[in-house]
Amino acid sequence: MREYKYVCKDCKEHLTNSEDRLCEWCRDKKRVNSAQICIICGKRRTPARDGVCYNCRPKVPKEPYKPDVPWKEALEWVELEYVILQARYDGLSFQEIAELTELSAEECADIAVKTLDRRRFGYYLKI
Repeated sequence: MREYKYVCKDCKEHLTNSEDRLCEWCRDKKRVNSAQICIICGKRRTPARDGVCYNCRPKVPKEPYKPDVPWKEALEWVELEYVILQARYDGLSFQEIAELTELSAEECADIAVKTLDRRRFGYYLKI
């Protein structure tokens, strides 16, 4: 038979091993009772942290597009990877690619290796 460490501190009826000394029924009651009134409709109770009920969730406006997200830098990095891989595909050495991209040959090789999956394409990257 299973042994329990504690008796529930709220109901003093159920046994529990939980460190907060609450049985599963009292823990669920606390969660349900902590629900708040929806901040949009004011009708339904919701346990959601933002205070919006399930019915009003589609009515909440989405976050607007943030132009300060580094999309441009990410695209420039992808373009660099593409240039390196395309040049390698065309038969250029990493030294020639380095002169083309103004990077070192080691950096070009590292970018190419990290871009490609080593298990599938590693044998194409003879340095």
